[in-house]
Amino acid sequence: MRYRWGMYRITDKAITYQLTDEYYFPGHWDDPWNVPDPAYAKGLVRSIDEPELTLTRTECDPTFYYLRYTERECEMAADHYATARPQGLSYRPYHEPESMKFYSWLFKQIPVLAEL
Repeated sequence: MRYRWGMYRITDKAITYQLTDEYYFPGHWDDPWNVPDPAYAKGLVRSIDEPELTLTRTECDPTFYYLRYTERECEMAADHYATARPQGLSYRPYHEPESMKFYSWLFKQIPVLAEL
């Protein structure tokens, strides 16, 4: 499992970011997390070099952002979806219900993430 973070800039209509670091561990996404000494706490941090990306805010809902597909990705999506013509990948705000605070817990357990 991997968690990545880096630098970002926010404007009125876009978020531009570049991921520079990665926390990873040898476990699986469904490893138990509410046990003593969980696998999530045994990960490592490394530097990564990812290209800069820009998420654009939608006009219909200011909390939704999307990443425009490249021309090749649009062609591949058109082949996959017979009648649709997707233009990008959308991102929505994340909300943790009271009964499931996994990411709040995870970030507190991993020192490098708790400092972000």
